[in-house]
Amino acid sequence: REPVGAAADARSSIPPELGKRYSELFFEFYYITDELVFFAHRYEGHGQRFAYKLASLLYTIVFRHRIFQRFTKLAARGGKGVRVPRLLGQWMKQLDHFLSFIPMCTPSTEILWSLSRSFVAEDGRGGSRKGDIYDEDRPG
Repeated sequence: REPVGAAADARSSIPPELGKRYSELFFEFYYITDELVFFAHRYEGHGQRFAYKLASLLYTIVFRHRIFQRFTKLAARGGKGVRVPRLLGQWMKQLDHFLSFIPMCTPSTEILWSLSRSFVAEDGRGGSRKGDIYDEDRPG
């Protein structure tokens, strides 16, 4: 069965090689997130803080890219109707996934929580993401 509507148009306009490369890159990002969760829970103390530092480095580098900066709350204030594309939302959810394993904001994770709160919701609102841990009462 063929995809319908805008989703079909978006998929058909992406060259197959680019789509394959995107899938590979996203899988690597997904894998790294899982490894960071593992190391943050496997090792306490110095090892745990090291995992948090690596996570801070990874997510800040990725989400400071200009493609994501368009979807921060600050950028959304300047224009109405900002919607996060589904492909980018998947990347943002990886940070949420990592943070879902951290019960509270600490000095080691403050950067990550702040980064997570800086994005607009996928539906274009400046508040929380539906169905995610993106609630206003999050730690931090």
